[in-house]
Amino acid sequence: MFFEETFYPGLSDFDESGRLSVRSVFEAFENAGGRHSDAARDSIIDSSHKGVVWIIYEWRVRLLLRPRVSDPLSVTTWTGGKVPSSSVFRAFTLKTQTGETAALGEARLCLSDLETGRLSRITPELMESYSPEQTRVFDDAPPKLRPLPEYPFEKPFVLRRADLDFNRHVHNAAYVDFIPEALPEKVDFSEIRISYARPVKYGDAVMLRSAKTDAGYAVCVCADGEACTLIEIK
Repeated sequence: MFFEETFYPGLSDFDESGRLSVRSVFEAFENAGGRHSDAARDSIIDSSHKGVVWIIYEWRVRLLLRPRVSDPLSVTTWTGGKVPSSSVFRAFTLKTQTGETAALGEARLCLSDLETGRLSRITPELMESYSPEQTRVFDDAPPKLRPLPEYPFEKPFVLRRADLDFNRHVHNAAYVDFIPEALPEKVDFSEIRISYARPVKYGDAVMLRSAKTDAGYAVCVCADGEACTLIEIK
């Protein structure tokens, strides 16, 4: 099932250059995904109260154009993948009123037991509630993100409680705000990939590390000396 909703950007959704911010694109995608789950009778918040929650462990978003006006945008999302398995994909498109594609996105999700941290199998019955589609938004499959041998630039970073989600982990979209803090210069980019190895929590000693690459920049979010989140921008 292709789930579609309208996103109405507000003033807080635009960056200092007057364009729709990257974080707002992520949030528009996540919110549409959450409401799709509600429509499938699989409320994310209700499930978390029962001890099992959907976790995004990989993101890929491509920005094709950055709207500068507060006109409504159309967000479409759907899920797919083979089950039973430990993960599925969720795809997204963001389009303008004239039908131009502003952004494409895809996330990999798994079910996690909040108490044990172990993965739960995604059953055919659960997947069927989403009426899955197998259409993908990206034709290629880039290699898995891995830590670089070294990162020339590093900076300590203090988490705020406002960075946390309802699971008391740093919210997925909050990592987008970490990028300019991690880089030695201001950088514009059109594609971002994020891989979450383990959650970062309030009180962790966070270090942001980055390195320039042939394609753009690589960022590593470390907590207590451990690489927790890898980010690639280009």
